[in-house]
Amino acid sequence: MQNNYGYSDNAPIAGNNYYRLKMVDRDGTFAFSQLRKVSWDGKALSVFPNPAADRLEMDVKDWSKVAKMSVMNASGNVIAERRSAEISGEKHMQLTSLKPGNYILKIEYLDGSSERTHFVKY
Repeated sequence: MQNNYGYSDNAPIAGNNYYRLKMVDRDGTFAFSQLRKVSWDGKALSVFPNPAADRLEMDVKDWSKVAKMSVMNASGNVIAERRSAEISGEKHMQLTSLKPGNYILKIEYLDGSSERTHFVKY
């Protein structure tokens, strides 16, 4: 039987991060998975509070380099979008028009790169 696992490190360090699984059998015996290295450049999009009611605060390293913000539903459809001229220093997004559910916030930068994070509207 194959199982899939996921893990979010809420405080990764910039540079190399190393992870492995400890797999415990029903009889108490265990084994470790292979070590996996994840490199992270220290850039991170963060949102709070999460879950959010009617306003989502956003923390981006350099707002002057943001080209566009998009909110997508769980199916990946864009349901809200704001371009850099519309953002003009606002570091939050009103969520009153969104139904409760899971969403993805995507920040696109002027250099073509992007970051995504999940948030929950209740």
